[in-house]
Amino acid sequence: MAHGDGAAYSRNAAPPAENQALLLGLGRSWGDYIMASKKPPTPKLPQPWDRISGLKGDDSAEVTYAAVGRALSSWEYFENEFAKLFSRFLGLLDNNLPAIRAYGSVLTFKGRASMVEAAAEAFYFLKPNPTMHAKIEDIIDRSGQFSGRRNEIAHGVVRQITDPGPVIQGPTGGMMRLPIVWGYGVVPSEYATNKTDLAPALSLLSDIERVPKYRYSSAELIRYSTEFTILGSETQILSTEIFHRDLRGETSL
Repeated sequence: MAHGDGAAYSRNAAPPAENQALLLGLGRSWGDYIMASKKPPTPKLPQPWDRISGLKGDDSAEVTYAAVGRALSSWEYFENEFAKLFSRFLGLLDNNLPAIRAYGSVLTFKGRASMVEAAAEAFYFLKPNPTMHAKIEDIIDRSGQFSGRRNEIAHGVVRQITDPGPVIQGPTGGMMRLPIVWGYGVVPSEYATNKTDLAPALSLLSDIERVPKYRYSSAELIRYSTEFTILGSETQILSTEIFHRDLRGETSL
């Protein structure tokens, strides 16, 4: 868009002097105008792999521990099926021993998922099937998102969680803050730098507080466990479809 003297005009550039005077007369700056004219960011839709925190923890540590075990076992069920899927891409069998052992030798899930993705890309280059390939990519994407929750569960600690309550005068005349018991749940370890934030302490006994970025009770853990199981079931079904349709050429199961 050209301005009056032929110079290029940028939307973010300062306006002519007369327009600046008009904006100032309205009590607004050019920066205010730019911010007001920009579209607000599109709200992010909630996803099943988002961090969720309940309003109340568990009444006992045993309940939380049981839910932790269930969630981690459900993830392992998915990964077992994911390894079999990788095996499918290397031949007819879903228990190809060299393929399964190779999958398990990669230390991180990100690395294992990248290996499955590369195998799927080559497989469907040789045997084009856009619909099936898209389903595989969806499993890879969702499991990558959920792996963060799995890691938080696996590397968290179960403990009773308290929040700072009101400050009152103690029995000896000094001030004390009453704790509010949230309940038992899984939170990151104190040394987990990327899973905790530092904040001014609300306790009267410390200057700094480590604020956990997540806290999961059994309710949240069971929800994640269900999602992990769904991933495993869908992966198992896809593996069977690959065997019948892409490897054996059958048109129906």
